[in-house]
Amino acid sequence: MDLIRTRAIVQYIQPFSSVDLATMSNSLGMSQDMLLMEIEQLVEKGKIKGRIDLIDQVCPHLHARMMKADHQVLHIRASDARQDAYKSALDVGQTITASTRAAIIRLKM
Repeated sequence: MDLIRTRAIVQYIQPFSSVDLATMSNSLGMSQDMLLMEIEQLVEKGKIKGRIDLIDQVCPHLHARMMKADHQVLHIRASDARQDAYKSALDVGQTITASTRAAIIRLKM
């Protein structure tokens, strides 16, 4: 049951840049406190990349709606495609450099 609940939470959050926890708790049929604890654990484990905003007076939602201070909001960090591409290219370059050095050393023997 835990795995199903975890997947449901992650799948619910995935398409959004921010989520209203009150709306999410109603949709999933959970109490808001229970949902908050679940999300805290998922953020700590790295299954959800985001932060929980409990302080701000007004927070933007995905469709430019505004939420009041009594709402708790989860903001999701999107991965940076450009940074991921650079990291991947750097990793490939380092792998090729290492294999080329090894080949040169073998040729010198």
